[in-house]
Amino acid sequence: MIMSAVKSLIEDTFLMVSLVLSGLIYTVLYLNGIYVIDIDWHWQFIDKTHLYSEFWPSVWYFHANPPGLSIFHYVADKVSLGHKYTFFEILFPFLHFISLFLFYRVLQFINIKYCKIVTFVLFFNPLIFIYFKYPFNSTIIFVTSCLLLFVLFSPSISKNRKLIYVTLILSFNSFTRASWHVFVIALFLIPFWYSAARKYVVVSLLLFAVPLGVYLKNYFLFGKFTSSSWSGFNFARIHIPEKAPHKTISKIHVFTYGSSVAPLRQYVDPDNPLLKVFFGKDPQSG
Repeated sequence: MIMSAVKSLIEDTFLMVSLVLSGLIYTVLYLNGIYVIDIDWHWQFIDKTHLYSEFWPSVWYFHANPPGLSIFHYVADKVSLGHKYTFFEILFPFLHFISLFLFYRVLQFINIKYCKIVTFVLFFNPLIFIYFKYPFNSTIIFVTSCLLLFVLFSPSISKNRKLIYVTLILSFNSFTRASWHVFVIALFLIPFWYSAARKYVVVSLLLFAVPLGVYLKNYFLFGKFTSSSWSGFNFARIHIPEKAPHKTISKIHVFTYGSSVAPLRQYVDPDNPLLKVFFGKDPQSG
């Protein structure tokens, strides 16, 4: 009994020290001008102007990537009343600690002997503090991947609940990043579907329908069964619906490296630093 209490105290102490220490490090970084990186200009996003003025049409017609990251930033902006990067200064350090906690518990579940040392080395690496200054889909999915491992290895979660949690996490990841393909997710979920109670399988299928719906939407609108139309560096294969009352697509603009952006001038931000890199010239020169 005493040894169990001491063990619990040590575990709690480690987590509390980790929480305080990580908080202090993030505070020092902030005071020294190391802020969350502004990534609104990244090509993985729905165009910011259209996203905030025409949310649903923008999400519906967007196919370059899954819409999850854009929606995440949109919600953060609304919750923070237009100060999402200030909000991220609080949110992402918290997500860092949540990841640490989940990973630490997973190491305990699988009986890693030096779990405190391993956790400390991984999560107090200076690079990971910079990593959590980057509010991108890879950072978000790092957190959800830690949560996925926790759910898979936790001995206290029943197989039925495990199916729901795993489906929710994988569906979120697929809805956020194209590399989490629905076919791979379906193959991973088959054993869970086979062993779980029917009502839980139905709920799982409903959750799985969300990322699958992105694929189906892109197939019926654009003829591609995919959540991302990118091909290598081809960010520019974006379907832009003409401003027509029926909201249907009547023209598709496609361009390649070195081509003119004149037809798209009204849709692009001329100050976007990546446009000049991609086209090798002033975007306004057409």
